[in-house]
Amino acid sequence: MYRGGLPLCFVLPFGSDCYVLADNDAESDEVISCDGVSDDGLLHANILELFKWDHALREETVRTREEQALMYTPGKLNNGEVGGIGDEGEDGYGFGWGINYNSELGLIVDHSGGWPGYFTWLERFADADRVLILLCSRDVLDGKCYDAFFEGLRAIAKDKQPQPLRTIEELALQNPDRSGWASFTGKYDYDEDGFCMDEILIRDGDLYAKIRCDGSSHELKLYPMDEKTFGMKPYCRNITFGDDSLTLWGTTGKKLPESSNESEREYVHHS
Repeated sequence: MYRGGLPLCFVLPFGSDCYVLADNDAESDEVISCDGVSDDGLLHANILELFKWDHALREETVRTREEQALMYTPGKLNNGEVGGIGDEGEDGYGFGWGINYNSELGLIVDHSGGWPGYFTWLERFADADRVLILLCSRDVLDGKCYDAFFEGLRAIAKDKQPQPLRTIEELALQNPDRSGWASFTGKYDYDEDGFCMDEILIRDGDLYAKIRCDGSSHELKLYPMDEKTFGMKPYCRNITFGDDSLTLWGTTGKKLPESSNESEREYVHHS
């Protein structure tokens, strides 16, 4: 579907399982205010055009081999460390490209893109005659299943066997021990300006998280991955419970005393 020559994108409103146009979702209003956002030079491309771009680079039509080598050279920080080495396991980051070296396929460079309703991925196998291009125009419903799909495509591109796709319901423990779940319930300290876990509660025998994001609040069911680790739709990251704490996306929140009122919570948050 297109509007004014641009593809329409569909988002999954926070706490919903029904897709809507990004223009009609209040939490994605930046799509309207920045309508027409694009690459430098108002460039738009489809998969076939990106495939031609990959070949133009291979044939040195737009950049010589030496110039491309500069693009794929990891940059160094002021402290001398190589930039771009982090959670993604990259060997570095060059001029717009994540850089990896594969023992069998040689140099592999990649770049992603994202916008409400969009996800894009371009992975070039510079030393092999192959390229992986992924263009998605709707939000993810099941983060763990989509992550397996994405990594499966990357595995195929590297001549590896992809893992079977499994939903979060299939990955979750089927008969979990619920005896310790009550210790996870309660309110947690959080950053009011961002994505946070406001409260953990039990309903009908299942664990739920009350999520606060940009002023709105929703409840999401938690799926047990093991005794203290839980997943949730549509995100691929897990929540891990500790001693009166929970950790999500590298941030740990402390559980508040049961007697805490709003003023006490504010004190704990800013102390």
